[in-house]
Amino acid sequence: MLSFVPFLLMSLPTISLAQTNCNLTDTATKDSTATGFTINWAARPEECSDTWVRLCVKEETEGTFVDRCLVIKDVGTTLYSATGLTECSSYRYVLEVANTDQVMQTIEGQQSTRPNGTEMIRSAKISLVSNTTFLLTWEPRYNNSPCASIYRVCWGTNVTSASSCRDMNHTATSCYIRGLTGDTLYTFQIKAVFGDHSESDAYTLTANTHSGTSTSWVLKTSLKVGCKGT
Repeated sequence: MLSFVPFLLMSLPTISLAQTNCNLTDTATKDSTATGFTINWAARPEECSDTWVRLCVKEETEGTFVDRCLVIKDVGTTLYSATGLTECSSYRYVLEVANTDQVMQTIEGQQSTRPNGTEMIRSAKISLVSNTTFLLTWEPRYNNSPCASIYRVCWGTNVTSASSCRDMNHTATSCYIRGLTGDTLYTFQIKAVFGDHSESDAYTLTANTHSGTSTSWVLKTSLKVGCKGT
């Protein structure tokens, strides 16, 4: 029997007492989707019927509970599915085993929802800073999301593919690409790399370098930030 109660985690004392027969074991998260995930654990013995499990889920960045905390009294219940969450976001969950007097066990964990599809770059543009230097900027579909472990920037002279790549921090949104050949058409690609090392769809642009030595139109901006590996 599942019931919701308006419960605030901070209102409970975090007391750690030994009552291993009723503690949750084999806790894990699984089946992460764009809008939720499942928390599961091993069934508890029948003699634990005077205890219950309190479960809360909160968004990592906001620090506020997205649902009222759930009270699970049935010892045979072994999972809870958090649904209606924001895609590509990080969440913390808290499981507590308690009775009327005390909290006997507290388990905290973190889980991220997945992106909706494989498109991770909303838009991008390329600007010629000097004859052979480009500034590449992009707008992520999910800002500072846990889904992208890094961003991979690649470039080359082949119209359909890129040969040189650099990995950028997952918070990066731009980089300079220098030392290119003058008067040459380049292809540029930006893509996110996920935690399992798979890649998102690539956002592709093409642009020409210039020849000659004139730099009278070079942008008056610092070139300290380069497209370097992480």
